[in-house]
Amino acid sequence: ADHPVLRAASIRRSSITTEWVRAGELTPGDAICLHNHREITGWGGNYGSAEGYLAGLLFGDGTLKKDKAQISVWPKLKAANGDPVRDAMMARAVECAMTLPHRADFRGFTEVKGRGEYRMSIAALKGICESLGMAPGKKTITPELEKCSSDFYRGFLRGLFDTDGSVQGSLTKGVSV
Repeated sequence: ADHPVLRAASIRRSSITTEWVRAGELTPGDAICLHNHREITGWGGNYGSAEGYLAGLLFGDGTLKKDKAQISVWPKLKAANGDPVRDAMMARAVECAMTLPHRADFRGFTEVKGRGEYRMSIAALKGICESLGMAPGKKTITPELEKCSSDFYRGFLRGLFDTDGSVQGSLTKGVSV
């Protein structure tokens, strides 16, 4: 109820006068002004879109281990022969991973037999996540992550939204996403 919302105090043909109010103060019929960020060209900071995309995938469907970051996906299978569909998300993840330092034998995703799961392990992504304050068992949005570039943010949100995360638990026992 105390979240600030931009309300249109008055609307004229050539102008809108706005005011910040608490969400709890809104009444039926109030006109809400959406923020127009189209003129913001971005901001600097650590990392770019590729690192952000991989971090978003990891945050939503991955694991930080002691020696690497591991992203998991469960692609849909083709009906005819059971081969995995090379979807745009997997292709984008490999494309981003190739921009990071990697071993010469890096091949992207590998199948986990019998699970329908494919994993991609990236040591360089672990270093990036550590610099952002993440650690094994601690995947959280950190102050370091919030200082990254706008390109990182765009990539991070795209990666996070591309995952197939789930909600676990209950209000009594605690909920995790």
